[in-house]
Amino acid sequence: LNVKFFGMVDEETLHRACIKCYAFLNPRPIDFKPNTLNFPSKLLHYLRYCKPILSTKTPGIPSEYDNILDYYTDHSLFSSFTDLLDLTYIDYVQKSRLIRKFASGKTWHNRSPQLHEFLFHSP
Repeated sequence: LNVKFFGMVDEETLHRACIKCYAFLNPRPIDFKPNTLNFPSKLLHYLRYCKPILSTKTPGIPSEYDNILDYYTDHSLFSSFTDLLDLTYIDYVQKSRLIRKFASGKTWHNRSPQLHEFLFHSP
């Protein structure tokens, strides 16, 4: 398992690292109360690269993401990483295609009108 931590980097460095990486990790605490209504916006960034995403299942993540994200718990992070690394090339490509299809409708451009509707026109 080869995990690299770069700290804060500029956008270009981040983009190059995202292109090279095998998968993404979204390590949000499950029991942190602000996560109840908080969607982790980094997921939209990660989806752009059509690579597997390991994530905790927090209440702010809609169920439509359940077929795309690989959820883990504090006790299963290592085994979840191992499962991803054990994917065959064909399985990895199929997963990437599934993510690409899902991600095509999950851009900031597509989502911002929904946010506007929720904020200004919900009862």
